[in-house]
Amino acid sequence: MIRSFCCVLPVSVGNDPAMIRQVIERTLAVTPNLLVVDDASGDSGLESFCCEKGVERVLHETATGIGGIFQTAAALLSRRGVSCMITLDPGSHCFPEDLPRFISYLHKKEPYTITIGCRDFPVPPQNGIAGSWKRKLTSFLFRLETGLKSSDAGSPFCVYPVHFIKRLKMGSQVRDYRMELLVRAVWANVNVRSLRVRFAATQEAQPDRIDFLTHLKLIGLRLLPCKKQTLCSGAKFHFSLLHPKPFFDYLLKENASPGELAAAAFTGTYCAVLPLFGLHTPVVLYFATVFRLNKFLAFMIQHPFVLLPITPFLCIELGFLMRHGEWLTDISLQTVFYEIHYRILEWLLGSLVLAPVFAVLSAVITYFSAAYLQKKIRLNFWAKQRKILTENKTDTKE
Repeated sequence: MIRSFCCVLPVSVGNDPAMIRQVIERTLAVTPNLLVVDDASGDSGLESFCCEKGVERVLHETATGIGGIFQTAAALLSRRGVSCMITLDPGSHCFPEDLPRFISYLHKKEPYTITIGCRDFPVPPQNGIAGSWKRKLTSFLFRLETGLKSSDAGSPFCVYPVHFIKRLKMGSQVRDYRMELLVRAVWANVNVRSLRVRFAATQEAQPDRIDFLTHLKLIGLRLLPCKKQTLCSGAKFHFSLLHPKPFFDYLLKENASPGELAAAAFTGTYCAVLPLFGLHTPVVLYFATVFRLNKFLAFMIQHPFVLLPITPFLCIELGFLMRHGEWLTDISLQTVFYEIHYRILEWLLGSLVLAPVFAVLSAVITYFSAAYLQKKIRLNFWAKQRKILTENKTDTKE
């Protein structure tokens, strides 16, 4: 059974009136469920055009930004009992004709799911490089903020559960409302699904603007050990001392792609080289949990760096060289114990240089090792499958 939905078209200052009318007409050709939220755009002919087409239009007397548009639409649709809000692209770069693909996913059994329309398009030559790296950077920052993968986290063509986003605690004056809404929804245990849609690569299609202040704020909030707003219960893993095998299988298989294992190795190694004095394990496990990394690998890879004295020795030697321009060769009671505060400072200075070096080496080795082993396992698996099929065919002939 398909849930009730309504398409929302945000109209702001600077939008092309001809484009807006084109989007309205193309959307009405697919569905009559359309709401236009005019954020004080100053388009005098939009009201008459909406009346002519039979489209409801809500006008803001003063500009409130995309946050105000979202909150107005969510409040109005919630009062009417509409379940889902599909946001359209006012620039007419996304195709309203792809709406049936979104609608087909609006099932009753998925009330807490946001569907992102991942734009599939060849970027124009004049902004191809910028558009490509900006989208990849946005997806990378989204991965840091949520631990989830998305090839187009900044897409304007999305489906939101109305009752869910209405309950999120957000102000309308947020700098990058779409991104913060998506990140906070993931923190609140919403599911995120990607659906590939078409995108018109025109000369006017500009690369997405990245608000680094918003991303820095979200990454900082995720790193803080503070309770996040949760609106639905997430999946829980049940551990039993009588049956430990599922628990260890879960630890070994958790986020086990080569890239994710490399990220876990980088995190564990970086934290292990720093002078944390007995706090290495809780710090490593904390960051592995926050960034959804493989906790087993991050925990195990730190031990050679923590237990062996060679790492502190190298860091202290490098830190001494940075402070005095020469190596520390006088190992005595005076330099080791009476001047311990200087050695700690040098340990810290040296670790800030060696930690990223060791972490990168560890990540590279882990990535290629994991890729090789996983490829070998897949080849062995398919070789066994082919052998079984060959034997079955032979037995059938006999």
